Amino acid sequence: MELFLSDKAVSKEENCSVFMSLFVISAGMNYLDLLLADQPGYYSFPAQFSASCPDGKPYHFWNSAYLSRQLKSEGYADRASSVSMFIAGELYDIFSNTLGREPLQVFRDPVYSVHNNALREDIVSNTQGAIYGAWGEAANLDGDLAMRDMLNHAKDLKLTKDEIKAFEKNPLAQYDSWRKIMAPDAVLKSLWNHSL
Repeated sequence: MELFLSDKAVSKEENCSVFMSLFVISAGMNYLDLLLADQPGYYSFPAQFSASCPDGKPYHFWNSAYLSRQLKSEGYADRASSVSMFIAGELYDIFSNTLGREPLQVFRDPVYSVHNNALREDIVSNTQGAIYGAWGEAANLDGDLAMRDMLNHAKDLKLTKDEIKAFEKNPLAQYDSWRKIMAPDAVLKSLWNHSL
């Protein structure tokens, strides 16, 4: 069975209405956020959510929030619930090639490129959702602080084309290098330290 979110699935005629519906709902939430731009808070996020530049993809937040909350409701601890969704989001961001994603682009671009910083926004939003799902109203969701910590911990590895090509055969090396460039743990630590 073909993966629902593969590039081939998107082009299937029977899936077009599903994707168009999701797009309209997602764009509608962003439009409502834009209407409230001169007021504190967002339509598509909880009250304690903050970010100067949200990624425009609230599904990153809500997907991990829902799954983290589900784990918590099944008896898992707050930290276990949130870190599980953090890792799931991290693996998606590292290895997914769905819907135009290209996993090796992180290594080809400069460490603070537009692409890499947009991916960092996704990571921050995913992590905010994971923490909100576990801690609820007690969660501190300061996206600016998390992003600043992430940028401060990012490392420029200056990889060669051959080193990048080798990642195709060594996903563990890809994972290790990605984590050094993107510094996702800084986000998790930042939000955890302010949520406890």
